[in-house]
Amino acid sequence: MRLFTALILPGLLCHPNTASTAQAVDCSEYQHTYEMPFSGGAVIMDYVVTADGMLKAKLTRQGKGWVGMAVPSDPNCQICMSGSDAIIGVPGENASVLKYDLNAYKLADVIPMEDTRQTLMDTSIAEVDGTTVVTFTKLLVEEGENPIDGNGPNTFLYAMGPEGGTELAYHTLKGKYQLDLSPCRDISETEMPVPSPTAD
Repeated sequence: MRLFTALILPGLLCHPNTASTAQAVDCSEYQHTYEMPFSGGAVIMDYVVTADGMLKAKLTRQGKGWVGMAVPSDPNCQICMSGSDAIIGVPGENASVLKYDLNAYKLADVIPMEDTRQTLMDTSIAEVDGTTVVTFTKLLVEEGENPIDGNGPNTFLYAMGPEGGTELAYHTLKGKYQLDLSPCRDISETEMPVPSPTAD
């Protein structure tokens, strides 16, 4: 069974939650929302890149079941799963949000990383109004893992599992997407530009 097998999909524009520099920006909050391509809104990612080199993200999928994203070893890959590093949230009695090595295309080759590499922070998984919501904060660059460029273009994979599932299984939806990331900069109300006076 395969997980995270990539399609060659056109990226969608991400939509910032903050509209302009005329608004205060709190970088502890998510700043962008991205709907996964050809998912019909079934998988959405909210995220922010922090100035200290972190990706803070929330994955929301319709229904109950596992959902995850992955960083391929080659951003120009055509078939991307093998060699990717994944973050997968699995609901249920033994719910978890963990990092995985995707060593090949079979379920048996989707292996949780060893404990010393389970460095995710702020992890959670919850069922909310008919959706499964996974949150995490990840270092952009970690030794022995595929890096994320916090100030440039990136290729990612996404996937979700069967409705009602409480363990990893064959994905029911998957794809490939691109995000051009940039670090968030806090802007307080006192730093906001003052409008120029206009003549009556």
